[in-house]
Amino acid sequence: MGDDFHIQWHITNRCGVRCAHCYQDEFTSASDMSFSEVELVRENIRRFLQRNRRRLTVNLTGGEPFLSPWWRQLLERLLDDELVAETGVITSGLCFTREILAFLSSAKRVFVKVSAEGFSQDGYERFRGSGTWKQFLAGLDGLAAEHLPVTLMFTLLETNAGELERMLSFAEEHGIAECIVERFIPWGNGRRLANQVVSSKRWAEACGFLMDACGCEPDLAAVAPYRAFLVRRRGAHLTLLGAPCVVGRDGIALMPDATVFPCRRFPLALGNLGRDELDGIWRLSPVLALLRDRSRLKGACGRCRVAECAGCRALAYAMTGDFLAEDPLCLCAGCGDGVE
Repeated sequence: MGDDFHIQWHITNRCGVRCAHCYQDEFTSASDMSFSEVELVRENIRRFLQRNRRRLTVNLTGGEPFLSPWWRQLLERLLDDELVAETGVITSGLCFTREILAFLSSAKRVFVKVSAEGFSQDGYERFRGSGTWKQFLAGLDGLAAEHLPVTLMFTLLETNAGELERMLSFAEEHGIAECIVERFIPWGNGRRLANQVVSSKRWAEACGFLMDACGCEPDLAAVAPYRAFLVRRRGAHLTLLGAPCVVGRDGIALMPDATVFPCRRFPLALGNLGRDELDGIWRLSPVLALLRDRSRLKGACGRCRVAECAGCRALAYAMTGDFLAEDPLCLCAGCGDGVE
């Protein structure tokens, strides 16, 4: 088998909160599929995996995935599928019930990822609304009671950049071994916070803080290819892992109506798995062909010498309307490292 293929599968747009930074602007079930339609999409994905000799890493999310009427059925099918290497759920953590927690505990192999952008009541509720902090803590307590490991997912904006250090201490206090840090990209509700996209200076400071906290040598060029970071705790030791971009290489986002995006923060439709073969989209999409051709990149990204870095195409698209434009948060353009 080749490298894993990554799908972030948004199984519903339904959600109980309206996060200020959310990339959605539609929160109903109007475009959700029936489970019979989902099964056809899943078979489409399986055909792609078999033809390309790959296995699947999939994260179910939404909206709030646990508001889908068939989330459990889909998880069971994925967990029983020999072509699926890893299955996760990305959730707000605000709607866990005893039944949900019991299922996750019995399933064992579901990786639970919970989003949080602040680690005090004020910091958390600034993004998710009044009363959500207590629900969030109760959700973490429920996961801990079932001995379920959890990963915190943190989106970095100008207004919460000071929460990074608190994120690490909060995770340690709550026995959370992993934290993921991503940059905010303004789509959907989040367009109203477009002025809160972090500056390249702030992103460099965040990367520097994470490298220092994890005992890494400070080297911005070394981390430039990564769009997100995972901090893993083992006892008192922290390890920093970079997440390279999968766009056009190793993954897609799948929407509730089976529309395919290059990634969720890159809302440009490539096709629809209800009518198009994933294999055909992957091989023949003109958009993916452009994304795979580094010679088409513009600005500093077009002159960059950093291996395996093409900048963030989603952020370029959100900020300029041109997905081949220079990454506005390039770590190297301002200092000249890696740029001819």
